[in-house]
Amino acid sequence: MNAIEMLRQFEIELEREHFNRTGDELIALCPFHEEKNPSFFLNVEKGVFICFGCGESGNIFHLIEHVTGLSYDEIRKAIGEDEIPKYTPKDLPKR
Repeated sequence: MNAIEMLRQFEIELEREHFNRTGDELIALCPFHEEKNPSFFLNVEKGVFICFGCGESGNIFHLIEHVTGLSYDEIRKAIGEDEIPKYTPKDLPKR
């Protein structure tokens, strides 16, 4: 399950602008602050994001927690243990 599939499961729709050339990064308006120009980048395969507008960064669980108000454990339960992506610290975006 990639990041887009996880967001769809929780009915989260980001206001997309476009995918980059490789097709694995989504560029959108940031859900953490008001903005007119997109500065939010989500790597769909790695499940990590960074906003160059407000500096917020993290993984897909942090994003879902922020948007839905659910806890990490509630998200894991809803997704199912077999579907949880395995991320390593090197996958996290740099600020």
